[in-house]
Amino acid sequence: MTNEEIKKILANGKPAFYRTAPIPFYSVPQENGMYSAELPNTFGTPVSQNQFLRELEPSGHAIFDRTKYPDKIVELRTEVDGIETVTYQREPIARVAIPFQKVIRTKTKNHLTGNQLKFTLTTQNPSDKQKETFTRIQQRFIDKNINIAFAEMVEAQLGTGDSAIYFYREDKKLGWEVFSFEKGDFLIPVYNSYRKLEKLYRYFSVKTETGDDEEAFMEINKSHVIEYRKRKDGRKREWTEISNEAHGFSRIPVSYYRDNPCHNDVQLTIEETEWAFSQFCESNAYFAFPILFVSGQVDSLPQKGVQGKILDATDPNAKANFLSRQSGDMEAFKYQLEQMIDFIFMGSFTVNITPDILSSSGDMPGSAIRIVLNSEIDKAIELSKKWDKVVDDIRELFVEGIGIEDKSISEYNDISFRLEIEIYVPENTTELISNLNLSVANKTLSGQTARQKNRYAAPDENRLFDEEQDKQLEREVKSKTQVV
Repeated sequence: MTNEEIKKILANGKPAFYRTAPIPFYSVPQENGMYSAELPNTFGTPVSQNQFLRELEPSGHAIFDRTKYPDKIVELRTEVDGIETVTYQREPIARVAIPFQKVIRTKTKNHLTGNQLKFTLTTQNPSDKQKETFTRIQQRFIDKNINIAFAEMVEAQLGTGDSAIYFYREDKKLGWEVFSFEKGDFLIPVYNSYRKLEKLYRYFSVKTETGDDEEAFMEINKSHVIEYRKRKDGRKREWTEISNEAHGFSRIPVSYYRDNPCHNDVQLTIEETEWAFSQFCESNAYFAFPILFVSGQVDSLPQKGVQGKILDATDPNAKANFLSRQSGDMEAFKYQLEQMIDFIFMGSFTVNITPDILSSSGDMPGSAIRIVLNSEIDKAIELSKKWDKVVDDIRELFVEGIGIEDKSISEYNDISFRLEIEIYVPENTTELISNLNLSVANKTLSGQTARQKNRYAAPDENRLFDEEQDKQLEREVKSKTQVV
């Protein structure tokens, strides 16, 4: 691409993220009672990915924005020689930021990636060799840390809106990299009319040998990976192609995913909660302790630590009393904060685990855990369906890449298997294993399926069946020998 073409791509960018604005819009039917064709338009407020980053970091929250939440302006009056002077002074207010966004992201990510991606062999009547190949694929998946790649991709998207996993070959070995705005990558996807990814542009920066930042631009398409750097050409900087190589995959080796960050639905509530709590702290600074109200002339206040404190007053009409806030005001404020925090967790489909929830003694049964985490599980089920296409891309690209590396591509392609997200839910492990063993004993579940669902099982756990066969064979040989 030319310098001008790259500049145009970067200038056009990608579709913005929006937060829907409360602007009513009504479609008026035509005279025949029909609506004309129109695309969805909710008139949202555009939100940049830099804004998402600020929302993730408590120090970047809006509560610290003095243009949105200004400090107090205090009027000071002084009188010198009968002349009164009025001055104004800025008094900082209490500002408290709470990392709700990070809590929501961590809990959501762990439900999606807390368990390793689940392998299910779908080949009909697989041979022993195919079973061995399937086990080898699972082990190679672990060796290449693909579960970590998926978790990293999910975490990045939940925080800043989009992310991508890129598979590449280096020194004939399969590798991967996760691109995301949080890591410094601005991603521009290009789709065909069927919404299938055709190209991915990546705008980022790299460190040069001198330690300077150099702008970089990468194009990944169906056959090649092309990289450009913005370097000095005469008096100005131009985009210069530095590499153009075939990636060796039969398709674009990228899976890209975009959706709103996980905290998007409750961001406004979070800001209101932080402001309400900051006001509460500001109020405490003034009224947390009783205020001594004195009427009349008092000579001096008692010193700290003196027993039987007495106020000396020359004025016989002097009075002293303590002022304290009404308890009802405190309860109303406390109720408001509790409700707002509850709304944040409810709106983000996460559960605020407190000691009150875990009031039972000993291990909680699996059913109780699921009831407590019901909203989180519901959200994870919904998200797992959205991420299913990404998981399918990972499976296809991994099998092709590892097949080339192991020189076993035809053997690996001969295996049909399903890769899917298994939602993580804290559970009573003893109860789970007991139920699996009971199902096998009652012959309602095969041993192979039970081993697949057992958290402690290794990918090649079916060797247990082979060990049992070997022991049976040894017993038969020993029995025949004794008879002879």
